[in-house]
Amino acid sequence: MTWTLLITIVPVIHQTLARAVMGKDREDVSNTDGKTIYYTGIIVLVITGLVVFAAMEAKVDIAFWTLLMISVMLYQALMERLYLPDPRYYIVTLLTLAATLVYVLFFVL
Repeated sequence: MTWTLLITIVPVIHQTLARAVMGKDREDVSNTDGKTIYYTGIIVLVITGLVVFAAMEAKVDIAFWTLLMISVMLYQALMERLYLPDPRYYIVTLLTLAATLVYVLFFVL
C-alpha cells in the first residue's frame, strides 16, 4: 500500500511544486517541448508501475521502485535542463526527487 501511495503522490507533488514555483511563466511552455518533457517522466513511471506492479516479486522489491523513481526524475531534470533554459524546472524535479527519497527512508524502509 505504501508504494502505491508513493507512486500516486509523487507526480502530484511534482506538478504542484512546479506550478507554485513557476506560476504564470510555466504557461509559456505549453506549446513547446517543455510540456512533453514534463509529462514524459510521469507517463513512463505510470506505465512501468502498472506493468511491473502486477508481478508479485515487484511488490516487495524496494530497490526497484527507488531506482525507477530516481531514474525517471533524473531523466526529467536532464531534459528540462537541456530544453528549458529556466533553471527552476530542473530544480523542482530534483527537489521532488529529494523529497521522495526522504519519504522512502523514513516511511518505507
